[in-house]
Amino acid sequence: MLRSTLKTTRLIHTIPLRRNPTTRPRFTHTFAAGALLGGVLAVGSSAFYLHNDAKEDKAAVPNEVLHVTPTTWSQQEQVNRSMSEPGMFVWGSNRYGIAAPNDPQSTVRSPKRFDFFDGKFLRSVALAKRHAAAVDDNGDVYQWGDNFFGPRPTSNDTAGLVPELTLKGRKIVSVALSQDKLYALSSNGTLYILPASKQHPNEIAPSSPVPTKPSSSWWPFGSAGDDGKLPPHVVTANLDLLDKGERITSIAAGAHHILAVTSTGRVLSAVADPLGNRFGQLGLGHVGAGGALGELRAVGGVLEGVKVVEIACGDEHNVARSADGRAFTFGSNAWGQLAQGDYTPTTTLLATPTEVTLLYNPSSPTARQQHRPEMHWCLRVAAGGDNTLFVVDRVDTTSHREVTEMYAVGMGQYGQLGNGQWTHMQGVPVKVLGVSGLLECELVGMGIRRKDMVRFADAMGEDKESINKTVPVRVRDVALGATHAVVVLDNDTNVTDAADAGTPHYGHDVLIWGHNQDWQIGNGKRNNIAVPIHPLPLNGPVPTAAAAVNRLQLVPETRVRGRDGKQIVVGQRVAAGPGVTAVYSYVKA
Repeated sequence: MLRSTLKTTRLIHTIPLRRNPTTRPRFTHTFAAGALLGGVLAVGSSAFYLHNDAKEDKAAVPNEVLHVTPTTWSQQEQVNRSMSEPGMFVWGSNRYGIAAPNDPQSTVRSPKRFDFFDGKFLRSVALAKRHAAAVDDNGDVYQWGDNFFGPRPTSNDTAGLVPELTLKGRKIVSVALSQDKLYALSSNGTLYILPASKQHPNEIAPSSPVPTKPSSSWWPFGSAGDDGKLPPHVVTANLDLLDKGERITSIAAGAHHILAVTSTGRVLSAVADPLGNRFGQLGLGHVGAGGALGELRAVGGVLEGVKVVEIACGDEHNVARSADGRAFTFGSNAWGQLAQGDYTPTTTLLATPTEVTLLYNPSSPTARQQHRPEMHWCLRVAAGGDNTLFVVDRVDTTSHREVTEMYAVGMGQYGQLGNGQWTHMQGVPVKVLGVSGLLECELVGMGIRRKDMVRFADAMGEDKESINKTVPVRVRDVALGATHAVVVLDNDTNVTDAADAGTPHYGHDVLIWGHNQDWQIGNGKRNNIAVPIHPLPLNGPVPTAAAAVNRLQLVPETRVRGRDGKQIVVGQRVAAGPGVTAVYSYVKA
């Protein structure tokens, strides 16, 4: 594992950082299923333009023929720099000190390095409205934000507001945040619960004894756990209901509740505060009382005997995905976020999990199918605020082609449904534009494997036989804030070849849309966006009106050597919270 240093973490890898290399252009953009293929792909009256990966490109065919646009920020330089300079970038709302706790400004308008984590790889990052948390490469937890520090001081006193260590030595792999709690999951399945505020640490364990001797820690109830003992401000969830050999493998939190998935596929739930089951979000079949803090209960109903592999929480609703490709929702349905059809007075909430059968035929909700078709799978689910996203893989009955599509439900007044409309509430799944139906072509005629959005073999003088069948571009990661969404595509990437071998480096494309009041979209503007767009690169220069601007790409999972000589897997991920977006360098636990 990487050495725990806050300022620098040196990696030894075989990929040199080379600026503006002379390479042939890489073609990695995606195209919509069923669209016309030709020298340039056209949708309606608009053409998709390819991007050039190097400023010094010497392609045999002029850029005007290939419609290759010049860029002000090299894709290769962007990915290489992100690999050699790990850390975290945050942008958007800073009203509560989440994006930049030591900056008095209320918004951060473009991706800004979070200085405290410079040179660091993180295991997990979670962003709530008024507090945030991160897990470093050692599995230690840091917290920050106004809900943690207390009311922000004057602008002259913000310099000392940096993330503080609150749990050490517990090998934490992920964190999730409710409105006033932090949940930390360890590698052995232990679930720790911490208060969101350093001002009120005894709200978790009010009966904890106060130490008689002074402590150097800011916690009035003891240390962060560096003495090997569990700090008094931390409690663990009761795991008595787990069977022998069963352990918690993943967690997710809403505003007032927590969900967990076990190694056997069971779903567990617990309240984070007295409001934790007011909309039936615990999935217990009733609303109201949900037990004590940390008292996990098994979610049953239609999930009984179903192996769940993924869960996600909105503010007051949940979505679960099963191993056999089905999706289930429960909790509040005030905005249609449960994907159970148009609003009716009887479906304002669902206190028990219900299968989302509308995914099987969303274009005809009145003729919904009750069972998952054989060639139809839900591959990923996500939730945030009052919205839910579903990633579906299916075989198109007309083209007989395998396609990947994303569907959205819930509140849409800020464009967060991604369908080009501003719908107030949406209970029937709608397709997210620009993410659904994307395909890639594999080309090997250039001597190495390539993927492209168009058949440009004639223009390049390549043999058409070098083009293999098209394959879907799936979704690698999804992050939902309260009113905006970020998607990372699982497109073809390359960081393994040396730059001087004539092979450019490129990563995963990112798409983002929704509410943009706090500049959280990252496009240099403040208007809301109702269709997915590419955010600006992290380290790129500020664009001008006349300049072509490149798109954000993330480093894919890459095996490198840490300072101790051991191989580790690193990459970049996205995180989103209310009005805020982050990209961070991560290391697999």
